Amino acid sequence: MRKAIARNLTISKTTIPHWYIRSRINAGPMMSFYKSQKAKVGCSVNDVIVMACAKAIMEFPAMHSRVDGETILEFPGANIGVAVGMDEGLVVPVIMNAERFTLEQMALETKRLAHRLARARSRTWDKAFSHLQPWHVWR
Repeated sequence: MRKAIARNLTISKTTIPHWYIRSRINAGPMMSFYKSQKAKVGCSVNDVIVMACAKAIMEFPAMHSRVDGETILEFPGANIGVAVGMDEGLVVPVIMNAERFTLEQMALETKRLAHRLARARSRTWDKAFSHLQPWHVWR
């Protein structure tokens, strides 16, 4: 698994443009929202962040598109990878069309994926690596 992870990360890092942003934010409102929803829907802070990212991605078409030759391809949904550390290495299951999920559905989906990963530890499982998802590369 570690070899596959290393190979995919190397391909991603060397063939896809990367950019980084560092910023300070006031997470107080987000944490207040999380605290108000946690007991109702069983969400985590990560669920709130993934949901917010999905909504932001869909608000800005450039964030869910890519250039293919002379054409700009816009993808219909926000597929977001959630990194999960395991003894065997880092696995990144993808939440497909995350923008369609309510917070309660997001919490259920992340728990479902975590349960699936726990069950799959001892057998082969195809993992979708989010950094290659927009190019429809599955491993």
